Amino acid sequence: MSFIPQKISAYSAAELADFMLEGKVRLADINQLKNLSLFSAEELMTFISSGACVFADMQRCGLHFRKQQELRERLALWDIEKGFWSRAVAGNTPESYKEYLEAFPAGVMAAKARENMALAEEDALWSRASDRDNITLYRHYLASYPSGRYHFDAEGRLAELEEEKERLQTEILDDMRRSPWKYNRSLMGKLVYGGDARDTDQRDIASLPPGDVAARFVKMGLTISYDTLVGAGIIPSSISERELMTPEFQLPQVNNFDSFPQDRTDIYFLGVARSGKSSVLSGLFNAMTTRGTWRYRPNIGDNGQDGSMAYYNGLVRAMTAKKPPVPTAFDTINYINIDVPRAGGTRHTAELNFVEISGECFKTLSDSLGNGAEVWRRLGASRVLANNNRKVLFFLLDYNVILGNQDGITLYDQQEALQNALTIFAYDGTGRDHTVGCTLSKVSSVGVILTKADLMGTDDRGERQRIAREYLQNNFASFMSQLSDACRKFRINKADGYRPYVLTFSLGSFYVGNTVLFDPSDSMDLAATIERLAPLTKTSIF
Repeated sequence: MSFIPQKISAYSAAELADFMLEGKVRLADINQLKNLSLFSAEELMTFISSGACVFADMQRCGLHFRKQQELRERLALWDIEKGFWSRAVAGNTPESYKEYLEAFPAGVMAAKARENMALAEEDALWSRASDRDNITLYRHYLASYPSGRYHFDAEGRLAELEEEKERLQTEILDDMRRSPWKYNRSLMGKLVYGGDARDTDQRDIASLPPGDVAARFVKMGLTISYDTLVGAGIIPSSISERELMTPEFQLPQVNNFDSFPQDRTDIYFLGVARSGKSSVLSGLFNAMTTRGTWRYRPNIGDNGQDGSMAYYNGLVRAMTAKKPPVPTAFDTINYINIDVPRAGGTRHTAELNFVEISGECFKTLSDSLGNGAEVWRRLGASRVLANNNRKVLFFLLDYNVILGNQDGITLYDQQEALQNALTIFAYDGTGRDHTVGCTLSKVSSVGVILTKADLMGTDDRGERQRIAREYLQNNFASFMSQLSDACRKFRINKADGYRPYVLTFSLGSFYVGNTVLFDPSDSMDLAATIERLAPLTKTSIF
């Protein structure tokens, strides 16, 4: 823009200040065209605050003494205001200009602040969209600034991403078929309803590799509909959208070891974190409750409450909700009393006590004679194991680990925890060699359960047994050898040649969103095994 003297009145003080800074006009020239005394104190401040001139220059131009007084008063305020303005310019963000305007809504630089704030807001939105390369954000930018400074770039990149969307959708559907366990409920919520991969609470996105298709899909702002998931066979129509988006099933858990039941048979499920202990119990109790043969026995403590009933009911309901239960709390030992009547109308029952020790707690067992002893005792585990109840031990191993799908858990973690625990069970007694009254001396049966057997790729039970035994031989030979030696030494599994039982277990078919269509077959087989192993009592039940 060029300075035209005849249009002096049409220019704003800010524009005139810019002309002065560009050397197109002098203050004296402006004073000749329009007496400086006719400018307001705020307009005169614009000349000074921009650096185009100083107060003394206006005095030399004959500024009226009353206008000089107004300007001096305004300059006194400017000494405070310019500190705020300097911080606003240094920050150059919508927030920094907003802070200035809140302090000086009619300040010297208020108009400039509003102009800069609008530019900063556009820059921030564009930066967010381009940094995240996100379709939704590009659309939001174009809707907010249809003629913005970056609209050509936004339109071009948006067109490229729309083309990439089709390829990515095919890729993510294929990935869901291969690795449904990776797509938990939280991640599915972002994929179906939209999400932001950079938000601080998106831990499931942050845990994925940078080039992962799911991370890319969410980062781009793409969504995939429930109908598309069903149509592509990712989930069956028998799993509703509400069920897909239901959070993982939380279980109420109470560490109520003070009222641990005596004179029953303890059925222990032992394994590292996420080895499937809660899932096995959930399938077992749901199947047997549906069949109506197993009966929950209340265990009321000194406080008049049953600390196990809510946990038991939660396990049963989890399969109905089509969601596996969340892992056991870190510092919890859960137990559930079950009475199992024998078939044929006899009054004989098996009085069982199912015990689940959290994986993290179980791992400390390997150090329970060392530094971990106090932790183990505080949790009540040593007191539970030391009772004189007959015991059946099931060691759980997660088949998923060998496929590399269990983050943070390795084959060695499983072997170390189980092998060390087995050693402790053999030497946690009394006497010269600490074997008198040890845990294994009270064990009548031992089994190994390979969980998540649905990943073996076959429903044939004989083939699963073959795969399981081969898996154990190739990856847990030392533990299995030690377990077999313990069976012979303590005369465990006598009827089966002192060999540990090997079972495979699956809840059914798993899908994205941590959903499962429960198949009770393995649960029923495990129940039959437990009924065969558990000793009888002659107590009638209600």
